[in-house]
Amino acid sequence: MADGPPSILTLPVEITVKIFEILDFQDILRCAAVCRHFKDIIEASTLLQYNVALAANGSQDGPACDMTTIERMQRLQTYSAAWRELKYTHRTEVTLGTWGNVYGATIRNGVLAWSRDDGLLLFTQLPSRSRRIARRDWSQPVGFYARECAIDPSQDVLVLVGTPNIDDVHPWFMQFRSLTSGESHPLAAPIPDIVGSLLPTGFLIGTITPRVIGDLLAFLVQARDSQPDYLIIWNWKSGEIRKIITGRHICRFAFISPSLILITATQVTSNAVDPDNTSEPCLLVYDLQEDGREAQPTIVLGLPRLAPRLQVNNIIVHCDPVPMPPSTALRVPFGLSQAQRLLIVSYTIYDRHDHEPITHFIPLSTILSYSTAPRPYEAHSGLAFIPWEKWAAWPSARTRLERGNVNVDSPVSGMRFITPLKRNSDGEWATRIWDFNPHRLRMLQRAPQAQLDSPDVVIEGRQDDGLRPRDFFLNGSVNADLSFVMREVAFPHSVLPSPTSTPAAGITEDAIVVFSDFKSRDAVAYVYDF
Repeated sequence: MADGPPSILTLPVEITVKIFEILDFQDILRCAAVCRHFKDIIEASTLLQYNVALAANGSQDGPACDMTTIERMQRLQTYSAAWRELKYTHRTEVTLGTWGNVYGATIRNGVLAWSRDDGLLLFTQLPSRSRRIARRDWSQPVGFYARECAIDPSQDVLVLVGTPNIDDVHPWFMQFRSLTSGESHPLAAPIPDIVGSLLPTGFLIGTITPRVIGDLLAFLVQARDSQPDYLIIWNWKSGEIRKIITGRHICRFAFISPSLILITATQVTSNAVDPDNTSEPCLLVYDLQEDGREAQPTIVLGLPRLAPRLQVNNIIVHCDPVPMPPSTALRVPFGLSQAQRLLIVSYTIYDRHDHEPITHFIPLSTILSYSTAPRPYEAHSGLAFIPWEKWAAWPSARTRLERGNVNVDSPVSGMRFITPLKRNSDGEWATRIWDFNPHRLRMLQRAPQAQLDSPDVVIEGRQDDGLRPRDFFLNGSVNADLSFVMREVAFPHSVLPSPTSTPAAGITEDAIVVFSDFKSRDAVAYVYDF
């Protein structure tokens, strides 16, 4: 036995590995740099190497399945290399229908859904060879015009909302179905009477937007007139109404965790008229675990305040897919990390003479850090409010601000963002993928030679490079220094036939989906899976 007091270096290797397994990947890398003994242990452990690779890829381990750790590691390496190099492994075509009878093609949690004028709702499970997901096609009769849907394949959930036909604006229907069979979902409680019990008398529904996460269904009911909008959070298994959030300035919402919901609003206050005639776009975060139906935001994060006489038109938010563990139903070996998500907030600033589309890129970790442990804030209409010039300037805050709006249905997946398709110099349709994964960015920044040998372009953010869109912002320039890695992917004419107008593109966890021009004879979705 060695002389001297006991230390971690004298522990059996098996125990040292067990200790390392409970560490996050950054701590594992720090331990590997401590000494040769630790480095050898970590490099010899497949599980530790797999955990490091998961974190570096912005992924987390999947549910138990028949694959060993080595097999998962190999699939993860193939998957991450395909996305890193933007070399898709397979291309499939999904025929949506003929021009004039296809409506509302959308992607929800890896499922492509669309409706036809014959009353059918059609679905395709998007495939992934790396994550062992097979393509599957099926359909369901609807019986009404489905205007919106929410899909959760892991729970076999399909939520449909709509009206009797495309020309009707009432009455509104909501159905809770099995995604695979179309029957009523066996676990769903009776759907509440939205108009009769939850909304005021005379409320005229303009739209209903549903989203589901775990046991919760949130649906935003927006009025056709100047009445306040209602965001209702309902436990679809127990039937309990958890929260009712109302206001005249609610725009969109997104789940940012199983217990937190984020709302975009054009005003911090609920006043119908701003005395200064100034918009104050903001992000409001609500904790769904707090007691009581009536809700107050945990924190309000202001966006850049606008100059007088300027207004904001409809603040849209994207954060896809919903932050839940990898699907147990699909039994995938790994999936997107719940923490590694990108929040995209897009809106248009306008006055009588001009307009400017603006998009914010905000890592979800930034929002969560203020929601779970709020920093010092100032009172604003009785709310815990942090203005943009304060929270965006903190060292832990990383955001990016770009001119231009998001005009695709699924622009983000995890930390990847897809730009609209444009013609490149060869006349081919091409898109650019912006990868905000901080680990990949750090790796390229530390190895400048790797950038020279790669088509990747690192777009650096600089605090002194503020965006100044024609004095639209009240506080002058808006600093935002979030960096990302950009790479272009082109689709040759032989792969993507030339449509009569610009096609649309979306991104999922496993694929890039390109929709052909719906005015062509056959509407087709081209799926390039990784």
